[in-house]
Amino acid sequence: MIRPEKHTQSIEAIHDLIIQIKLMTVFKKPHLEMYHFIDEVEYLPQLMMSEEDKTALFEEELDNICLKYNLISVLEKYKK
Repeated sequence: MIRPEKHTQSIEAIHDLIIQIKLMTVFKKPHLEMYHFIDEVEYLPQLMMSEEDKTALFEEELDNICLKYNLISVLEKYKK
């Protein structure tokens, strides 16, 4: 689970990352790059559904994704 005060930001971050997937398609990014990106993003909802508090791990994974794919705006929006 994600702490309740972070729930909305977490969903918005995942939504923003899904939009990036759509943009990757439009800009014809290589399939393997898209596969790895989707694979990483796919983990985030699983953390939200856990019975244990996974907020710190969610934030760590979000940081890693955003830094790796240069999506700093998604990270900054989450941290507001």
